[in-house]
Amino acid sequence: MENAFVQKMEKLKESLMAAQPTVETPAEGTTEKSYVAPSANNTILNQKFGKLLIDEGNAFADLIVDNSQLLKMVNVDKVRAMKSTINVYEANAKLVQVESGVDPFATVGNLASYYNLGYDVVLQSVQLVARIDKETLMAMETEPDWSTRVSNQIAKVHGNELFKLAMFATPASGADVDVLNGYNDGKLAPYTGSFSGWMQTLKKGYTTTKDGSSATCTVGGYVDTYDSDASKYKTINTVLEELVATYPEDYNNPSEVKIMMSMADFFKYKISVAKADSTTEKYESGKIVDFFGYEIVPVPYFKAIDKEVTVSAAPYYPGMVIMGRPKDLVLKMNISEISENSEYYPKLRTYDTIYDTPLAMGVIVQRFAVAYRSRES
Repeated sequence: MENAFVQKMEKLKESLMAAQPTVETPAEGTTEKSYVAPSANNTILNQKFGKLLIDEGNAFADLIVDNSQLLKMVNVDKVRAMKSTINVYEANAKLVQVESGVDPFATVGNLASYYNLGYDVVLQSVQLVARIDKETLMAMETEPDWSTRVSNQIAKVHGNELFKLAMFATPASGADVDVLNGYNDGKLAPYTGSFSGWMQTLKKGYTTTKDGSSATCTVGGYVDTYDSDASKYKTINTVLEELVATYPEDYNNPSEVKIMMSMADFFKYKISVAKADSTTEKYESGKIVDFFGYEIVPVPYFKAIDKEVTVSAAPYYPGMVIMGRPKDLVLKMNISEISENSEYYPKLRTYDTIYDTPLAMGVIVQRFAVAYRSRES
């Protein structure tokens, strides 16, 4: 089934064609010609579509994810509310031995417990604004499947922007200064002020309630990428060795756990492998993209672990390596409140569209180990 965007672009094409002036065929023996108004009116060019139906919103979300390799690897959770929970279910249990006639449930310590250590997030709307001029529309009208191509291109851009927002966004207060200045310097909202992105939460943790009391949850393991004694950054290989060693055993499944790093750090790792193994076996087997059985995922937009960014003469250290299950990076999307408003502006001769999507992001920090430079090192 074609998605709603493609269907509307097809209608736009038909209306543009129908709106072209037509000439009345002159009667035999005469040369007089008169203008005849087109029978079809291009009302589609001034139509505002409004909120998408549930099925359309679902298809819209699928289109974005299908065109983004980055969003495919994380957990895009399609919800229908403006408040949702990042669920982190945990269980405690132990074997007990009681005598006959004694109620095992009478002792609270005997009871196995199953609880949610998660936290709530509030979804907020973000917008993607697109504009296509009339010349471009008319030029593309003879191309086969042009509306599908445009739809996929916009969806790819939209997906990449959503990934960057989910990964690097920082809140208005309590922002991690290295994430804020390393990735968001000079950016406008929503990258700063509205959301706490995955990298922010991995560094700061979150607060929840356990056994009736407030509890702070943090990552399962941490490695400092800077060697204070040697006054230099560690090599990427050293960081990876320490990261694997500190990863929490309870979640250590190499078939699911991946190591996410910058393209620059991945290149350095490949060079080190090439120097250590002069044969082609590593490349032919594909083992160049793993580390002790853990798949390495080079992530665009990540900064290298030794990257320093200077803002107003102050240094910041945005580089990070993340180890964990990508599916524990959660992006909430409210498919019942997605809206698409499109309008043709005759004075500008442009077809403008604004997509409004309510979002929130969260991360199950306990299942990750991270490496970055501490500001104390």
